[in-house]
Formats: sequence, structure tokens, C-alpha cells
Amino acid sequence: MKLKSLILFCLIFFSSSVAVYAEMADAVYRRLDLPIIGDNAHAGLIYHYDNEAETRYVIHSAGGSFGSPNSVRTGDWEAFLEGELYLGKRTKRNPSYTIRKLIIEEAIDQIGANYWAQNPWAQWNEPNSSPQSGDGYFRCDGLVEYCYEQAGINPCDNNTSLYWGGPVYQFNQFSTAIQTTPEQVVMSFPDSVDSNTPTVAHRTEITLKANARDTHSDLSYRSPYIFHYAQYVNGGWSDWSEIGRSEDSMPFTIPEKNTLYAFCVTAVDNDGNAQNSVSYYLKHAQTFTFFVRSSGTAGVPIDSQDSDFTGATDYFIGDVESGTRVTLTAPLNQKETQFSHWEGCDETSGTDCTFTVTADKNVVVHYTVPKYNLSVASAGVSGVEINSLPSNSSGITDYVVSDISAGTSITLSAPENHDNKEFSHWTGCDTASQTDCNIAMTSNRTATVHYNDAPSEYQLSVNALGASNVQITSSPHGFGGITDYEKTHIAAGTRIALTAPLTTTGMPFLNWSGCDEISGKTCSVAMSSDKRVTVSYGHILKPPVSPLPANGAENISVTQNLEWINGGGADSFDIYFGTIPPPGESEFRIKQSDLKFPVKNLAYNTTYYWRVDAVNSNGTATGTVWEFTTQPEPVYLSGDFNKDFIVNEQDLEELRRHWLQSEDHNNWSEKYNLDRVADPRTGKQIINYRDLAVFADNWLKTNE
Repeated sequence: MKLKSLILFCLIFFSSSVAVYAEMADAVYRRLDLPIIGDNAHAGLIYHYDNEAETRYVIHSAGGSFGSPNSVRTGDWEAFLEGELYLGKRTKRNPSYTIRKLIIEEAIDQIGANYWAQNPWAQWNEPNSSPQSGDGYFRCDGLVEYCYEQAGINPCDNNTSLYWGGPVYQFNQFSTAIQTTPEQVVMSFPDSVDSNTPTVAHRTEITLKANARDTHSDLSYRSPYIFHYAQYVNGGWSDWSEIGRSEDSMPFTIPEKNTLYAFCVTAVDNDGNAQNSVSYYLKHAQTFTFFVRSSGTAGVPIDSQDSDFTGATDYFIGDVESGTRVTLTAPLNQKETQFSHWEGCDETSGTDCTFTVTADKNVVVHYTVPKYNLSVASAGVSGVEINSLPSNSSGITDYVVSDISAGTSITLSAPENHDNKEFSHWTGCDTASQTDCNIAMTSNRTATVHYNDAPSEYQLSVNALGASNVQITSSPHGFGGITDYEKTHIAAGTRIALTAPLTTTGMPFLNWSGCDEISGKTCSVAMSSDKRVTVSYGHILKPPVSPLPANGAENISVTQNLEWINGGGADSFDIYFGTIPPPGESEFRIKQSDLKFPVKNLAYNTTYYWRVDAVNSNGTATGTVWEFTTQPEPVYLSGDFNKDFIVNEQDLEELRRHWLQSEDHNNWSEKYNLDRVADPRTGKQIINYRDLAVFADNWLKTNE
């Protein structure tokens, strides 16, 4: 069944809303009454047509009193007519779109110009000095004439005749304007013009697309396309319904699925002229939704041969046409999990899931955390006890630990000796450090610990620290000696006890180191490898005590001796002193054996921090950080030249030596100028009786 006439509908639509058609840059005229004589008519230029608002705009010099500002303006059609009778539209040589555009661009530049000035009469078509500067003058017909002339067209050959003849004269010099309509009005979606083979839509949300051109005025500058649709229901087509006006695309929601629709588009140019497309057909096919979910992990990226079906779980795809065949592909690994299987597919192959959409469908991809086995073996020996972190991977070689979660990190630790054999190395580890083997479980793994035959003889070294030539006795006999000494070719497994004297050369015994066991002055070793032991002598080293100034003391002199008492065992002392707490390496001052450290020229009213470390041949005992605060800066009376807080004869002697010296004297010193009044005769500062008066006043104060 054929559609109802879209062409009739569109023609009725436009003829009912737009009464006058004219091309862009056509000259249009209206008059006051008949007959037309003189300047009782008005002229303007068609600017453009707003299809969305169904409004035409005109650029014209609107008039008013002579010289009225802002006469050249843009107005809608009603503002141009002002209720008067429309005379007609005119042009010359039927200009192309390019020429028409030049005419309008020139008219836009003249916006803001004044109405013409009668005196001098030449100011009736004088342009703005710059675009829209507002300093030009135009009569309505003068504006039309000027804009055409700038585009290379001269409507009136005689401007004097135009000046006196006015718009009516110009109207008669023009030709009747020829109208054009948009061309090649088509739709690119849907694109089928056969209702038997309509374009198929799989979704209810679609976008209609159109295209057209106009060779004279171009398409309407706003919403040049009007989209319509009709629906085939109950064996016939519905009336056309307008969807809306827009640019070259229009979103549309299909009201009913599995239904045939017809669409057409009307293109409107900048003159308000319209042209319709043919009818285009679209059918919405039966559609379904499928859901893709995951188990064991989340956010699995799913690929597909159709990019519309890809996504990250969990997601769904709607409006899928019935009968569509879908193949989804999951990754083999996702985060720390591994692909297991698909569920809900028609068929599967590896990580692929394939199904045909005949109804709403759910498919699930399953992932599991893989489990691996760890085998721990030994070479060169058997039955080696292996410790591990975590502890559940420990055992006695050879053994296997099963069901270890992927990504688990394990450290295996082997003993240094086993069955009279020595540890050699690990194999099969990611990294190894001494007797440790580190493994990350990313697959089934095997680690092997290797042992070699142990040597039959070892060496024993005995040394002393803090003393020399120490006599060491042994059990069994034969392993003693005077330090430092070595014993070689000792049979493996031999147990030796070494005993040191309580004192040597006046130095007391401190301790043993490097032994398997220690009991008092006795060191015991089992010769399973080369051994090195050390006996230490010396006084027990303690940090200094009893600081002077006392810790936290205040009002301390800026010249001071820092003193302390040896806490015991120190041969020398490292002194740290400064204003930064606690004093560090940058505050180190000296290493000395004295119990006193002088400081001077300290800053007034400042806290100082100091530390004394005790040092001997056995090491260092770090001292306590002590602190004290210096005295406030003293205030001296005028005349106390030697700053002993007493103004007396000693200060008087200094004042005498500078008596009557002026400021240009070689030995002049501001220090003795106690009174700041200049000599009235010379205008200079001088040490005289005025300074003596100040001195005497303070003498009395300090001796009261």
C-alpha cells in the first residue's frame, strides 16, 4: 500500500505559514498607497530565513528623521512591512550564491549607519568607515544600490535619477527575481526507498540523517531540515507526523517494535523555499537482550567479532535482532585467576562462547584461582629437614606440597650440614641466598637442595682484643696457646673448650665471641667448619657523669669550662657541642683525654647542647645530651668603659685620655662621647664637660 502524499502535506504546511518567498540578497519593496510616486516606498535586502522560528529577516535603512542614528539594521519581515502593502522582490542578472553572499556581507558591514542627511544631499549612500562603525549615511534605496555595486552589479546607471526617483525608480530598474528551491534532498538513514526491502534497525534509538543543497541562498541558517514519519498499522499508513526541525540529523525513538515506518525530510533554504525528499522505509526487527556475567572475578574484558557486543563483565547488550549469531571470547587469565569454562552457550571452543539469539539470554564465564604443586628434593644426601615460610611448605626431602594457590611466595631453608656433608646450593629457585630458596608459585615447581662431602679437617683461630699475648688453656690438651694463634688439621667433629685468665697485664676479662657455647671464661666449639674465636679484655666502658654546668642550668656565663667525671673505663672523650639538639656529627669538636673543655664568646640568652662520649680500645659509650642557657645580655651604665659594672677611677682615666677630642681628631672614639650635644661654636661633637657631667652622675649611682 502506498503512502499518503508527503508533497501535498509539505506544500500546505509552508503555504500556510510563509506568505512571501524571496532569495537571499533580493531587493524587496513595500509602499504606502497607490499610485506609487516619489519616495513613498521603502526598500531592503532579504537577509536569511530562520526555519525553526519560521521567520524571514531583512537588512534595511529603517528611516526616521534626517541623520537619525542606527538606521541600518536587521529586522524581521513584519518590522520591514510595518503593516504596509508589499510591492514585490527584484534583482538583476539572477546573481549566483557567491555574489549574493558578497551583497549581504557588505550590508552587514553597514549596520549601525545613520539615516540619510538631506544637506548635503550626497549623504544618502555614504558607507561606514569600518564595519558597523555607525558613521555612514544611507537612504533605504541608497543602501540597496551601494551593496549591489560593491558586488559588481549596478542596478541604476544614473545615481542622480535614483536620488530623485527614490525606491520606485530603483524598483523599475531591477528585473523580477527568480526563485529556486533546495536540490538533491535525500536521506542517508534510512536509505531504502522500497517498502518491500526497508532498512533494518536493530535498536529502538536511531538517528535520522539527511542532505540537500541550494545554489542561490544556501539552506536555512538554523534547523534547515524538517523530519516526518508515518507508521504502517492495521493494513494502512498513518498520517504524517512531524518529528522536529534540526540540522542534518535527528534522533528518533521507534514507538513500536517489528513495525514498518516511512520517513521523509523537507529541506528549507535561506529564502523560506522548501523541497521534499521521496519516502524512505525502515523496519524495526524483533530484538532481544543478552547478559554477559563473570564468576570468580570481576571486570573481565570480553571480545567479539562484532564490536557492538564487546564489554567488561558484568554487562548487557540490548536490541539484538532475532537470529543474530554471537561469538564471545574471554581472556585465558584475569588478574590472579584462570579461565575455567563458559555457561549458557550453544557451543564452546577453548575460551570462545557461541550462541544464536532467539530470546533473552544469559551467559556466564567462570574463573578460578589455579592451584600448583611444589616438589622439594635433595641431591647428595636424603632425608634433609627443610623449614619454610609459610610453615605449611616444610618437610623432609623428598616431598611434595599440593594445592598451593597461584601467586603464593615461599621461602625454603636448608641446614648448613647434613650427614657429615655440607650445603652446596639450590636449583629450581627464582632467587637463592645462602641456604634459602625463594619461589613464586606461578606454575608447578621443583626445587632441589644439593650437598657435597664435608672436609675431614678444619682450622681454629684464637685472637685477643684489648690485650695481647694472652695465655689460653684448652681441653683436650694441645689446642691452647698465646694469642693470637692458629691450630690446623683439626679432625671434623672435635669438641674443644678454651679457657682465658681472669686478668692479663692488669686488664680484666670481659667476654668471648665466635663460640658455640660460653660458660664464664670458657669458650666451647665443635669443629664442623673453620672457627674463629676472640677473647676481650678491658674495663667496662661507661659514659661520663656529673656535668658542669649542671644539666638544664640557666644564666650561665658566655665564657665557661665544660667539665665532667669519667664514668669508668674511658681512655679519651669525643666532645660534641652546639645549638642544635641533639648534637650530631656536624657538632663534633675534639677528641681529648682531659675532663674539661673551655668555651668562650658564647651568644647571650641562648641554649647550648653538649655530649661527651667515652672511648677506649673496646669501643665507645655514648653520653647523655646535656644543655644549659647563657645569661641575658648585660646593660652597662654610661661611663663604664671597661664593662666591669662599676664607674670608677679606671674609667675616669680613660675619659681623661680622650678629653677635648672632637670628631675630626685622629683618636676620636664615639665610645667616650657620653653627651650627644654638639659644640655650639663648631657644630661638631666633642668630649668635654658635658660628658664629664654624665660620667659623674653614673659614678654616684654605682657608689651609693
